[in-house]
Amino acid sequence: AEEAPRFDKDTADAVRLVTEETMRLARLVEDLMEISRFDAGAVALHADDLDLAESLRHTLSTRGWTGRVETELPAGVRARVDPRRLDV
Repeated sequence: AEEAPRFDKDTADAVRLVTEETMRLARLVEDLMEISRFDAGAVALHADDLDLAESLRHTLSTRGWTGRVETELPAGVRARVDPRRLDV
């Protein structure tokens, strides 16, 4: 296996940023394509009954933002949403 090149800190930070932004752009394009499919009637939302506070906690944890975002989430707030579309 070929070893990955080692970069200085500034270059490594730039590579990380470009990679993250490229992934964000790819997700945006996928979302726009899905919206087009919704508009065309080719797909439908799949709504589930979700605990919104728990969903938000999961999203914050997944992104590593738990320690950086302060929340006061009331218990028992539920909604019918498509979980794929809620996790932004």
